[in-house]
Amino acid sequence: MEDALEIMAVTTRHSQSAMNWMGADETVAAASRVWQWIAQGRREHFSVREAYQSLKGTFQRVKPLRDALDTLEERGYIRIVSEPRSKPGRPSPAVEVRPDIVEGWR
Repeated sequence: MEDALEIMAVTTRHSQSAMNWMGADETVAAASRVWQWIAQGRREHFSVREAYQSLKGTFQRVKPLRDALDTLEERGYIRIVSEPRSKPGRPSPAVEVRPDIVEGWR
């Protein structure tokens, strides 16, 4: 278990470093903050609404959060899945973390 946690820590640091090298703009910095939230919580899946509620201090509006999530999706860390509408109101898309990353957390 300790080895697995160490691997996760190294992977997280590497991911953050790689993201910084890819471009140090505002969206990449936001994506890095979102990824840190995902990795620290070892979240396998979550909704955009859940991420927004948890990161409200970082993101004043949903649009910058969606931009950050789109950046993570473009880079292959996550996949944004549209949910069928089952309840009244606006649906919140689901987000899935790449399975091999999740496997590394176990």
